[in-house]
Amino acid sequence: QNANKLPFGCAQIGKSFRNEIAPRAGLTRLREFTQAEIEYFVKPTNKAHPKFEGIAGTKLLLHSSTRQLAGETHEEMTIGDAVGAGIVNNETLGYYIVRTFMFLTSIGIKPQHCRFRQHLPTEMAHYACDCWDAEIETCYGWLECVGIADRACFDLNAHAQAAKVDLLYRETLDTPIEVEVTAITKAAGVAVMKAFKKPGKLVKEWLEKLPSEELRSLADEVRQGGKATRTCELSDGTSGEFEFLPEHVACETKKEKQSTTTFMPGVVEPSFGIDRILFSVLEHAYYARPKEEGD
Repeated sequence: QNANKLPFGCAQIGKSFRNEIAPRAGLTRLREFTQAEIEYFVKPTNKAHPKFEGIAGTKLLLHSSTRQLAGETHEEMTIGDAVGAGIVNNETLGYYIVRTFMFLTSIGIKPQHCRFRQHLPTEMAHYACDCWDAEIETCYGWLECVGIADRACFDLNAHAQAAKVDLLYRETLDTPIEVEVTAITKAAGVAVMKAFKKPGKLVKEWLEKLPSEELRSLADEVRQGGKATRTCELSDGTSGEFEFLPEHVACETKKEKQSTTTFMPGVVEPSFGIDRILFSVLEHAYYARPKEEGD
C-alpha cells in the first residue's frame, strides 16, 4: 500500500460494543454504537505534516490540561500557535484536530459550541504522546464526540508481539551510513546449536536478531558470572529459558555500511463516535419558530 512509503493512512467504520450498565441520554450512552476511525502511520522522529502550513491560522477553542488544572476555561488560539508553544504535541496531531473541526462544522455543528479538551495526565494512556477530545456543547453539557490521539508505537508493537510478525518499516537512506555491528561468531553459532539440541537453531536465530547493545550486555554478564539466563521468544511461537555460557556468546564487532534503517511506525488515530455526532447535529440544527399572531 502507498508504494511502501510513510506516512500512510487508512480508515474504517463499524459497530463497537461496551458494557454500559445503564444506557441512557438518548444516543449518547449506548451498548452498541457506530465508530469511525482513521489510522495515520508516521515516522516517530518526524511528525511534520506537509499541509499543516495551510491550516496553521485556524482558530480553535482549546482547553489544555494546564488550564484545566488551574480551574480555567478554554481559550481561543490558532493551531499554529498551539503546536509552536508545545500545547499540541506535533503538526500531524494538530492537522487532524483542525480537520476534525472542519468536518464537524461542515455538517452543522456551531463553531462556538465546539472545543478541544486535552487529556489530563491522570487520563492519558501511559504510551500516548498526546490526546485531545472534540467536545460539543449540548443539552447534556460538553459531550465528548471525537478522540484524536497520538498513540506512538504502542499498537504496532503489541500486534507484532501477539502475532509474532515483523511489522518494522524499512526506510531507504539517501546516503548510506557506516555503523558498528556486534554479532555472535560462526563458532558461537555452532556451539549454540550443539548445546541446545532441537531448539538450537531457533536460539541461534534469536541471538542473531538481538540488537548489538543487548548482545554486548549479555556477553558482559556471561563474562562476569560465567553464565547468564534469558527468556527467549523463538520464531516458531514458543518460548523458554536458556542458559548461555561463554562459548555461546563469543562476539565480534565490525563496521558495516547501511543503506536502510528500520523502525516501528507511530500512529495518530482520530476516532469518531457517529451516534453522538448525529445527536449533536440534530440539536444544533433545532429551531423553534416564534409564535405569530393568530397561531
